[in-house]
Amino acid sequence: MHRSIANPVADSEVCQLILVVDDNELNRDALRRRLERDGYGVIEEADGESALARLRETPVDLVLLDIMMPGLDGNQVLDIIKSDSGLMHIPVVMVTAIDDVQEAAGCIERGADDFLTKPFNPTLLRARVVSSLERTQSHDRQEQILAHRPQNNDALEHVIDRTEAPINAANTPDILAVNMLCPR
Repeated sequence: MHRSIANPVADSEVCQLILVVDDNELNRDALRRRLERDGYGVIEEADGESALARLRETPVDLVLLDIMMPGLDGNQVLDIIKSDSGLMHIPVVMVTAIDDVQEAAGCIERGADDFLTKPFNPTLLRARVVSSLERTQSHDRQEQILAHRPQNNDALEHVIDRTEAPINAANTPDILAVNMLCPR
């Protein structure tokens, strides 16, 4: 399913939920308003500890995570998310006021899916959100296929058994002897 960047959730039946984590209320508010305008559901947390607690109780589709926060900073939260088997599948876009290539590279190496600098460009924000969510949907489809693999294998084995039965019945010793004496 390909969605237009201009209207990222137009084809989606379920509103995708994004967790915005930033200690600055104005930043959270700006991101929330932009994301809601684009049709996403948004929940907010002001610090890393609260974000981790929220992630463990509320399934989200994406995390926008500020790097510089008191307490657990964004890098520490990212490390915890990516080391937790129940959370590691959630895409994380790091958001920071620091426009530093080394910082961005470090976040990507730690497992972040993308990086966005503040003040954010709305078009770039939308593109990064859509891209991250599409990767998540692709991952979810792969998981569904893998989850149904045993059922599909059972169905194929049943078809093969039904097909092989007449072939095996036709290969009785008398038929095999005739076939050997009278090759075609």
